Amino acid sequence: MTDEEKQPEKENQPKEREKPKGKPRRGKGEGGLYYSETRKEWVGSFYTEDGKRKYVYGKKRSEAYGNLQKAQREYEQREQNDSPDTLSGE
Repeated sequence: MTDEEKQPEKENQPKEREKPKGKPRRGKGEGGLYYSETRKEWVGSFYTEDGKRKYVYGKKRSEAYGNLQKAQREYEQREQNDSPDTLSGE
């Protein structure tokens, strides 16, 4: 067999998926992080369970990311403390 005869077999095989170029995406529930030109600072945001969006800010990307993680932890702790399952005295 020549190389020309082998090529059609290669076309029938599924193509390998290429890796996306650029920045990797965040997972679900991790919130968003972007630079705001109007504010001239980094903005972090996440959705609460009731559908509202919370924002945090920082002059550096790492600062905004730290503030985002802190805000998410504080929100989760507040939700756990406010949940009716944790009420005592019943």
